[in-house]
Amino acid sequence: MAKTAKDVLDQITMINNINYYNNNNNTSIVSKENNEEMYTTSSSSGLASLSASQKPLEVAFMPPGELPARWKGVKFDLFANPRKKLKITIVRPDNSKFECVAALNSPRSYVYRGKEEGKGSEEFWTAVETVYQSRKDQQDFRISKVSKPRKGQTIDNMAVALYTQDNIYMLDFVYDDEVYQYKLTGECSPKFREMNGVATAYYGKTSGRAWANKEELGI
Repeated sequence: MAKTAKDVLDQITMINNINYYNNNNNTSIVSKENNEEMYTTSSSSGLASLSASQKPLEVAFMPPGELPARWKGVKFDLFANPRKKLKITIVRPDNSKFECVAALNSPRSYVYRGKEEGKGSEEFWTAVETVYQSRKDQQDFRISKVSKPRKGQTIDNMAVALYTQDNIYMLDFVYDDEVYQYKLTGECSPKFREMNGVATAYYGKTSGRAWANKEELGI
């Protein structure tokens, strides 16, 4: 269930106070409903300002590994040659695929380009700001909107944040007002390494080829 941006910040602040004297000041975002620990985050200094008359917008932090409802699967391939680029292959329910990319080398502030021109929803920008503030102190933090390949159009209401924890690449994928969390811990093949691939992962349903029905075949 979605949580307001204020709820997320309050939880981060509360846990920061509890763990103030622990190593590295690491904290955890915790769901109110199931009290289930999610990915660790660093200290947060603030979120997008909200006036007293505004109703706080909700940001849903989804359980690690979960997919947006309209996706059957997703494959992430991170390349560094040496500039970092994330290739994203989304698998639709009919098994067709859609490829998109995130160039993760521009200044962090570039993720907000288009906001002043009315691009993207308020809920999306609140989610982007929530991720930005809660992850910005993580090692090698980068954030970017998602676009079609080969310098194609920016895709509405999608962004991705990349950072590392314990030498593992982590992703926060912003999809509308939801944040999906993934670890890039898949096995990298020699060929993938030769192409300057540094991390990969697949999340979703895998199934073998459907059996043929012998009655339909008339046998």
